[in-house]
Amino acid sequence: PKCSLRRQQVAVYASALYNADVLPLLTLAVLGNVAPMDLQAVGDFFSRDTVPFFGAELHPAMGLALRIVSAAAFVTANAAWEEILYRGLFLETSSVLYSSLSFGLAHLPNMLAPGVGIGQTLLQTLFATAFGFYTADRVIQRSYRLERMVSLHYWNNVLSMVLGYLLDPEEYGRLTVGFELSF
Repeated sequence: PKCSLRRQQVAVYASALYNADVLPLLTLAVLGNVAPMDLQAVGDFFSRDTVPFFGAELHPAMGLALRIVSAAAFVTANAAWEEILYRGLFLETSSVLYSSLSFGLAHLPNMLAPGVGIGQTLLQTLFATAFGFYTADRVIQRSYRLERMVSLHYWNNVLSMVLGYLLDPEEYGRLTVGFELSF
């Protein structure tokens, strides 16, 4: 019985992680990241002999594979706790407006990170606020079920980290999720 329950929990989580509900906004998020991208930089990434990753110099394919795996591993907690806080606690105890604006404004301290400009941070804050409104609406429509929004948040963060690495492996060749791990 205990093993059967565990399989059911994994099935529920997996179905939420790959649910089609996340596709509309995820598509917009990807297009928002790809549109201003310098596609030549992506081509340059794959024409390099090596790329930096976590203090090592690796073949570009290996660096990209490790960045995908590390991003997938490190953004799980971030996506989950932000959704629980902003679309769970704040949305349930206050309003869509407060939940969404506070989520967007929580991204303002990112401008304090080295190499991050105020324009980039304001754009991220605007996107995060819009993301907050969308996810709050979806959570309310789903009777405060957060699984799908955690999934959307998760995949958005993974894609952001991977696209950043493709564009600038020197800058994004470290593990970062709101903080930086340096070795």
